[in-house]
Amino acid sequence: LHLFCLSCEQIVFEGIRGPSFEGDIAIDDVSITIGKCKQENT
Repeated sequence: LHLFCLSCEQIVFEGIRGPSFEGDIAIDDVSITIGKCKQENT
C-alpha cells in the first residue's frame, strides 16, 4: 500500500467478524516506514 499525503493523521483497519469462532479476524505484521517500498523480483 503506497500512501502519499501531506497531513496523514491515521490509518484505520476495519472489519466485521461472524458470530462464531470461525469468524475471527487478525491483522499480522504491520509496519510503517518512511520512504519508497522495496521492489520484489517476481
